[in-house]
Amino acid sequence: LWSLTFPPSALRSTSPAPSPKPPGPPRSPVLSLAPRDDLSRMPYTTMCIKESLRLHPPVSAIARCCTEDIKLPDNRVIPKGNTCLISIYGTHHNPTVWPEPEVYDPSRFDSANSDKRAPYAFVPFSAGPR
Repeated sequence: LWSLTFPPSALRSTSPAPSPKPPGPPRSPVLSLAPRDDLSRMPYTTMCIKESLRLHPPVSAIARCCTEDIKLPDNRVIPKGNTCLISIYGTHHNPTVWPEPEVYDPSRFDSANSDKRAPYAFVPFSAGPR
């Protein structure tokens, strides 16, 4: 949430909207952390977390072994058995995938925008078989 300290426009959207008290048992004020199911009622907060993870991924690179030949768009081939190093930081800051990649913009993770993006464009903790 450190990224929220920069753009005032992002802070406006995080103010809670009035809503009825969520159903369920009362929570202790000491342990009043939001349970997992509450995140579904906080879409903008979820978008802010994802945008922060995009800008500052906790895992900067991963290695994967090719299980089959991979043909690249320029017709080069990565042979089966090669180990590839994949830069998550580089992927998350690729201007082809993320316009203005250094700008903090939680709206990138709005469902309308997420549907247009490749499934592996955002992988803060890695993805695929290990």
